[in-house]
Amino acid sequence: MTLGILFLILNRPNAMLLLGLGFVVILYSFFRNKSFFSIYGKKMGITFLSVGVLGFCILQLTKNITGNKSATNQDTLLYYVMHEGRFQFREEPFDFRYWSTSTRPDSKDFNDWKKSIQHLSVDMKTTNRSYSEVYKEFLVDDAVRHPFWFTRQFLIKCGYGHLYFINSIQPENFSMGPFKGAFGYWMFMFIINCVNLIILAGALIFVFKEKELIRYWIFWGIVLSLLIFHGLTYMEPRYIFPSRVALYLMSAAGLYRIQWIQKNVNKMTAFMFPVSNSITV
Repeated sequence: MTLGILFLILNRPNAMLLLGLGFVVILYSFFRNKSFFSIYGKKMGITFLSVGVLGFCILQLTKNITGNKSATNQDTLLYYVMHEGRFQFREEPFDFRYWSTSTRPDSKDFNDWKKSIQHLSVDMKTTNRSYSEVYKEFLVDDAVRHPFWFTRQFLIKCGYGHLYFINSIQPENFSMGPFKGAFGYWMFMFIINCVNLIILAGALIFVFKEKELIRYWIFWGIVLSLLIFHGLTYMEPRYIFPSRVALYLMSAAGLYRIQWIQKNVNKMTAFMFPVSNSITV
């Protein structure tokens, strides 16, 4: 498990929150689930500490290798993305177009974001403060002054992470088999996203029905850590891809709890994997 979590975080550093959620699971089990803690608590603690130390060492190694080759540091990039996220679904909560000038020329949120960049650039020059200081102040003040927007944006981003849209082509120019034009584009998106919503519904059924949910913390923890991070910063569906396998497994277990699905799955299983009556144990 140690290497698995380490490789996940190295592939998607934003999943670092998984370590924090893991320690919460350990703390919860210590008070509320002694049997789980006695079996897994210490092992999980050692795993998370090991991943944290290894991850930090690898980070320092990469910094020493790259040196000053990058024009921007990680702090600057993080504040840039968080600032971008403060305008995603801000006053246009259902505008799912890709965040670029070519796809959102008439978007109020996108244009307000560009104006904010200009304003903050002037602020840096006039106050002689660093990029991080100015952007950090804006992010904190904006969240405090607009708690409704902040909460709504977070929830919409979490939902948006499970929806797929094709932004490389205009709907009227779309063509894929029988799906052509704007109608074909939206019909195709509807079908794809219905599948995604069914998968999400199955995962939610599992979460709410499973009595020993703590035993499956690694599955929902991966999903939750990425949703929290990108819900608070900037979201694109591809950022959630590392958690899709865990989501599929939970969804399969959840959908199987529905009686008619269970019945049909059992029939298909008996047909595909017949068990010989001659086999004895």
